[in-house]
Amino acid sequence: MRDMEIINGQIHTMGAQGVIKHGAVRVENGKIAWVGTMKQWQEMRHADSAGSELDGSDQVLDAGGGWVMPGIIEAHCHMGITEEKKGMEGDDCNETVDPVTPWLRAIDAINSMDAAFDDAVRAGITAAMVGPGSSNVVGGQFALIKTHGRRIDDILVKAPAAMKVAFGENPKVNYSGQIFRNTYSGDPGLRRPAPAGNTDCFPPGCSRWWVPPRTR
Repeated sequence: MRDMEIINGQIHTMGAQGVIKHGAVRVENGKIAWVGTMKQWQEMRHADSAGSELDGSDQVLDAGGGWVMPGIIEAHCHMGITEEKKGMEGDDCNETVDPVTPWLRAIDAINSMDAAFDDAVRAGITAAMVGPGSSNVVGGQFALIKTHGRRIDDILVKAPAAMKVAFGENPKVNYSGQIFRNTYSGDPGLRRPAPAGNTDCFPPGCSRWWVPPRTR
């Protein structure tokens, strides 16, 4: 991977350095290695020390005063699971057969060839938390992935990274009159353990999976 330097940009560091109005960024091996002012960059570039000078394989991009910032992280989405250009065949967002499905994994459904990934990259989104929808009370496991790449093994950052739990309208509409009745209290009731291990208290047809209640 070629090293790169972005110069003459307005650098939004998202850190203690704040905004550097006339700055530069040094990228090495695909990672941000240095951020500073153009003056500092010029001094560094001409410094007579090992590894500080650019060589012929480095790429220099002049931002022309444009904004330069770290990649955006999409904290909750369904890209690759609810595909942009497909109908039923590309919709793997919800498994509405049971209101409690913690064993479902996003990584088993993500199609990294979905056009949404290219859209995300062009919009500056470099990572996304992808997981099941909100039709179930407990929907399944999310995965944190990069948006650039074509193999799930290459773009995976962490899985499982979160568990989907939904409150309110969606599970209420999907299971009203079936697993629980028409109230919001039926929803959290499915996430509580059976008293003294008595699983007979679960509603008929409901799985024996449950999510422990909050401790505080």
